[in-house]
Amino acid sequence: MKKKQWFAVGMSTMLFGSVLAGCGGEEKTAKNENKGETKEEQVEVTLAGWGGNPMEQKLLKQTLDEFEKKYPNIKVKHEVISDQYMDVIKTRLIGGEGPDVFYLDAFEAPAMIETGVLEPLDDYVTDDFDINDFEKPLLEAFKGPDGKIYGFPKDYSTLALFYNKKMFAEAGLDVPKTWDELREAAKKLTKGTEVYGFGVAPELARLYYIAESKGGKVVTDNKATFADPKVVEALQPIVDMRLKDKSAAQPNEVGAGWGGE
Repeated sequence: MKKKQWFAVGMSTMLFGSVLAGCGGEEKTAKNENKGETKEEQVEVTLAGWGGNPMEQKLLKQTLDEFEKKYPNIKVKHEVISDQYMDVIKTRLIGGEGPDVFYLDAFEAPAMIETGVLEPLDDYVTDDFDINDFEKPLLEAFKGPDGKIYGFPKDYSTLALFYNKKMFAEAGLDVPKTWDELREAAKKLTKGTEVYGFGVAPELARLYYIAESKGGKVVTDNKATFADPKVVEALQPIVDMRLKDKSAAQPNEVGAGWGGE
C-alpha cells in the first residue's frame, strides 16, 4: 500500500503559495522535458485550516486566486474546519483521507512529525524562497529529529486578556489585578446564559502560560504532567468559574469563533 504524506502549514498565507509553487514548478519542468505531452494533468489539492478574521480570509483567497492563475492545472479546495479541528484532522489522516496541506499548531508538530505522515519540505524550497525571512524559533518549531523542515510558520501571536470597559464602568467595577478579583468581577458581570463574565477557549495553546504560572510544568522529562499540583492550582480558578460559578463560557457557546471573534 502506497504511503501518502501531507504538508503542514504552521501557526504565512504566502507560504502556501510558495510550497505549491514548488510542486507546480516540478510539474512544469517535467512537461518541458516530455515534448510529446501537450496538456498538463488537472489536479485538485485541499488546504484545510481553522477560520480567521475577515481580513485574513480575504488575503488567503487573494493568494489562492493568484496561485491558481499562475498554475491553471491546479485547483485548490479550501476547507474551514470550525470545531474540534485536530480531532478531525487526525481522524482523516488515520483513514488515509487527510488534506494535502493543513494548518498545525506548533505544539502539535513534534507528535505529528513522529507519526511519519508529514512530507519534509526541504526539497520544495527554491532559490527565490529565503527561509531566513522567518524568525529562527518559528522554523525550529517545525523541524524534526532528522533536521528537516516539516512546516513553515503561517503566523504567530502573543496572548492578551481584553476587557469591556463599558460593561465594567456600568457595573462599577475596577480592572481586576488578581485571579480572585477577576473571578468576583466575572460573577457580577454574568447574566444567566445571556451574558458571561469571562470567556476562554479550552485549548492548551491558550492555557499553557496560565498552567505554568504557579511554577508547575505541563511537560517533564518528555511526559505530560498536568496532574502537577502547581498546574492544578493555577488552572483551578478557571475551572471553578465555569463549573461552580457558571460565569465563564467557551467561545462556541456564545456564537463566537475560536479566538472570540
